[in-house]
Amino acid sequence: MRFDYLHDPEIGAIAKLRRIAAAPEMRAPSLVLLLVVVVELAIGGMLNYRCSLGRAQQLAAERMERVTASRLQQLKIDTSRVERMLALDARIHRIRGSGAAEAARVLDIANHLPASVWLRSITDSDKGEVLVGRAEGLTSVGDAVREMMSASTVASPQLMEARSLDVKAMPNLMSFQMTLADRSK
Repeated sequence: MRFDYLHDPEIGAIAKLRRIAAAPEMRAPSLVLLLVVVVELAIGGMLNYRCSLGRAQQLAAERMERVTASRLQQLKIDTSRVERMLALDARIHRIRGSGAAEAARVLDIANHLPASVWLRSITDSDKGEVLVGRAEGLTSVGDAVREMMSASTVASPQLMEARSLDVKAMPNLMSFQMTLADRSK
């Protein structure tokens, strides 16, 4: 069913409104009422738009906070990796900078150790070089101390610690820690 504006009669409500609006004493109040309705609808539309815009901005800010927090966490992890790499780089530069003298000292230490002694680490300290290792018995530890006395680059070997290790395969195995001073100082 279709409404044909040219041939069908007017709908009753529209005809009544047209007659009321057409009356001269109703024209001004009708226009004011129409203007109030239009203004209210415009204000409501603007408020609705601003609220939806504010909500969108709030959601964007929350999303940015989540991204920023995860990025900060990732940045903190990356920073710790960078700090470790910088420390390693500085250590490599110190070793490289010490060059031949450092290599000669390590070689001299290695050449003066008996075959029954194994080094686990050589570190620098304020007292000199600190050797940490293992040996086959207390006699081997004593031999290592005696041999270090004849080394050309290090001096004054001091046995800081020696203790027996409970290893079934090697009953005489001992761990030791020795401090060596630099002979050039």
